[in-house]
Amino acid sequence: MYMDQISETRMLSLHPQIRNIFVDAYREVNDGVLFRGRSKCRVACALRNPKTQHQLFQQGREVPGKIVTNADSWQSFHQYGLASDLVLLVDRDGNGTYESVSYDLGEDINGDHEADWLQMLEVFKSHGFELGREWHGKFKESPHVQMTFGYNWKTLYEMKQQGLMDADGYLIL
Repeated sequence: MYMDQISETRMLSLHPQIRNIFVDAYREVNDGVLFRGRSKCRVACALRNPKTQHQLFQQGREVPGKIVTNADSWQSFHQYGLASDLVLLVDRDGNGTYESVSYDLGEDINGDHEADWLQMLEVFKSHGFELGREWHGKFKESPHVQMTFGYNWKTLYEMKQQGLMDADGYLIL
């Protein structure tokens, strides 16, 4: 069972109601024949604090850079532990070090004539995650997966304001 320490730590920050589902999808991607050892999924981000979210929102608006999100503080499912951003680690030289990353949705690293990113995202989708790349009429975030349980960010924020949280600070859904 492959699980890198960075991803494992980040997965532990996910909301308890999605944590095991996420881990199952992650393991299916990394332990299956999907990538045949040439690439691995890494959790780039899971739970994100509001300050960091605001900084990302400012990128391409108030500070230089490309716009990477349309969600300001508390408007992202990351703040509630219900979202994760993914990245593919790639072992280009075959020595097992995974020395580079790929965000290229069309790249076929494992040589099976299918885009590895799309294969990875489909596994997460099959486990019930919404894919940021499939949002309609919204900013598309290809590395983003989330589980909303039918809530929108405004309702989650109201629940937070009402203190509807468990002892660990996660919303009671």
